[in-house]
Amino acid sequence: MGICSSNVDKDGGSPVSNVKQTGMSSEEKAQADKEYRQILKNVTLVLLSKLCTALEYEKEGFDEVRQRRNLDNFLDLMAPEHFQNVLVESFAINGPPVLDPPAQGGPDPKHSNYKCKQFQALIDACSKADIKDSIDSQTLAKKFQRAAQLTQKELKESSQAADSSDLKIHLNFFHQALDFLSGDIVSNPGLLENNVDNILGAEAA
Repeated sequence: MGICSSNVDKDGGSPVSNVKQTGMSSEEKAQADKEYRQILKNVTLVLLSKLCTALEYEKEGFDEVRQRRNLDNFLDLMAPEHFQNVLVESFAINGPPVLDPPAQGGPDPKHSNYKCKQFQALIDACSKADIKDSIDSQTLAKKFQRAAQLTQKELKESSQAADSSDLKIHLNFFHQALDFLSGDIVSNPGLLENNVDNILGAEAA
């Protein structure tokens, strides 16, 4: 699925740094906390972007699944509103980007890739923005975890509604990839690093 090819790591090595804070000075703790927030931001946005792209790429097949689930748009198979709300709340942006609506007489936005483009625009805006200083790392992690759990629920239901094994593979992959936000990553920040390493290892296998 190509997660490794994304710019998660600016230094070219491991995409994450050790954020264990035991015995650290206040300056080291601040740096570790900054790295932890950056990991949450970078990996989450990469996964969401690639999930959106995968749904759009196979939109004809996913449209059949969408109809079975009585949803408006193929992107609704992941229920993007869960992460959309968290991203808008967490990043220093002026609300979700607003794209020009489709031309009059064009395809219905509910049944085109318009909603997908809107979601990608939000991801792009967040990738260029900072996380709000008013949101501490524990709150941020909890928000991301909850959004991931709700998204995984939708992906699981979508996978169950799909007949094609190829479509199931896409949905199950991203369901598993979002596990990087699982576990007690709030009180054990180092677990986040392990989770990301496991995802990248599974992808390379």
